[in-house]
Amino acid sequence: MESDLHTDEYTISMSREMVVCRNMIGKAEKSLARFEKKYGVTTAELAMDNRWDVVPDGARRQWQDEYAGLQAWRQRLGEYEEAYQRMR
Repeated sequence: MESDLHTDEYTISMSREMVVCRNMIGKAEKSLARFEKKYGVTTAELAMDNRWDVVPDGARRQWQDEYAGLQAWRQRLGEYEEAYQRMR
């Protein structure tokens, strides 16, 4: 019975963490969309073709940081989802 309680606490905690990840992913996607609209090029195009030179230095750094953050949040979300499924 105590084991079930711990498992419930862990799944609740993981659920909360997944919500945080999804929120952060949404914020990063909105930020990237603003860059894409402003510069007329998608993040995917820049990343695939390594064409970051079309973006001014300051914006380039922010854009790259936001993109790296998005990738990290997506990876973290995937790890939480995988662990959550194993617990259920």
